Amino acid sequence: MRPDDWQLTHDPDEFTARAAAFLRSRPALHTVPLTVLDALRGRGLHLYGEEAPLFGVLRDTEHGVRAAFLHTPPFPLHLTPIGPDGAEALAARLADAGHPLAGVSGERGAAAAFSAAWRRRTGTPARIERRQRLYELAEPSAPQPPPRAGPGWPVRRTGTC
Repeated sequence: MRPDDWQLTHDPDEFTARAAAFLRSRPALHTVPLTVLDALRGRGLHLYGEEAPLFGVLRDTEHGVRAAFLHTPPFPLHLTPIGPDGAEALAARLADAGHPLAGVSGERGAAAAFSAAWRRRTGTPARIERRQRLYELAEPSAPQPPPRAGPGWPVRRTGTC
């Protein structure tokens, strides 16, 4: 895999055209990029800071989109799951372009592969700052028995009848 296999853009509409089907194919896994992209498209490119966001898609002719990332400085780059070869190619592409990074977030394996590649390219040490987990609710259900107010619950009156 080569660094030029990553298609980069600052345009959220171009990124959406390239990556939307891939991101929507697994919305729970890709909730961060989908949510951030929606916010950027709805409220403006400089929603998170003064620097323009950077988006990227890794494509191949056999599988289509294999991975994507978005970077909204000052926040860390957010990367979808990817193997070591894709992470290495992305680190090379961004490091060679002099693109600054404050960190990386994403699925554990992808973040580890990218941070290792970034360290090899730039000499920047990496450390785990935090671990997060996302839970997916498969089927919502009402609590049983249903909650209800009873004695001792505060009653708030907002007007007169």
